[in-house]
Amino acid sequence: MVRIGGRARDRGVSPVIGVVLLVALTILLAGIAAGGLITAESPDPRPTVVVDASAEPTTNTVTVRHVRGGALDPSALSLQIAVNGTELDKQPPIPFFSAHGFVPGPTGPFNPETDSEWTAGETGTVRIASTNDPAGIEGGDRVGLTLVYGDHVLAETTVTAR
Repeated sequence: MVRIGGRARDRGVSPVIGVVLLVALTILLAGIAAGGLITAESPDPRPTVVVDASAEPTTNTVTVRHVRGGALDPSALSLQIAVNGTELDKQPPIPFFSAHGFVPGPTGPFNPETDSEWTAGETGTVRIASTNDPAGIEGGDRVGLTLVYGDHVLAETTVTAR
């Protein structure tokens, strides 16, 4: 309160308080916005994809189809296969053409001659050879697949061979 000529006047105090409150609110909002931008610039580096799998006992073939999601670099993939809960003694190196425990000539991203990206709609197959343990797939077997991208488990699924 300011006294001028014996009378109290507070007109000069209100604008100062208003300005201080507006500056504080501006600084608070700028801090919130900056925090949101910093968070938005660091997305999760792990890709999100949907895959579908099947197992064919007559040919001992395991098929994995990229259904939806971002493109993947095949050289960063690994596939782990288990039959009825028992992991194969030899797992397929990705990419490969000929590897112990597998019939030569995998398709799609599992073959070294593939494109540099595995995109939605593309399918990859591997065929388990009789030199692997378990030596193949029989009708009714449960085939577990774990698809790993870098050090991140991308997908895990179990299918029944038909």
